[in-house]
This record gives sequence, C-alpha cells and structure tokens, in this order.
Amino acid sequence: MDTPILHIKLDNEGTPRTINGHVKVKMIARQHLEAGLSISEVAEHYGISLSDVYSALSYYHDNKAQMDVDREEIEALLEHVGVSNDDLKKKVLKRLADNENSDMA
Repeated sequence: MDTPILHIKLDNEGTPRTINGHVKVKMIARQHLEAGLSISEVAEHYGISLSDVYSALSYYHDNKAQMDVDREEIEALLEHVGVSNDDLKKKVLKRLADNENSDMA
C-alpha cells in the first residue's frame, strides 16, 4: 500500500471533482456541511463511494479558503446579473421534483 489512491482530480476548467463519479467537490461539501446530509446519504445521493465523499471533504477542508473565495465571486456575479441563490435553489428543487416524477412514470 505504498501507492496513494487518488479520488479527486481537476477538470479542464480547474474544478475539483471525484474521479469515479465526476461530482464537484463543492457540491459534496454543500450537501454534507450545509444541507446536513450524512456521509452515506451524500454517497447514495450522487452514486459514489464513501471514500469519494471523504476524499472530497478532505479536499474541501484542505482548500477551504480558495473555495470560499470562488463561491463569493460566483455569488457576487449572480447578484450583479440579478439572480439570487433562492431563485437558483427553487429551480434546482423543481428540476429534482420533475426528474423524480418522470422516473416514476
């Protein structure tokens, strides 16, 4: 076990993602830290392994300052163009509900 196992990579735009599921680290961190999902719930939600979730959270905490700056820049841009986080959350929730309804059909 001398070789490290990698779970996170940077995509072409420099966004950290899980290697297996290609899920953005920031999304995993938000689901766990802000939405309150457990590690296993996050893994199930995204269809990734527990080790992917733990690796993403480790990456997030190791790079928290830069990730917070990136988030603030995005929020400022959204505010500048007149889109609020609440508007985006409503759209995402509607899309999730629509997807669940279409899966049941």
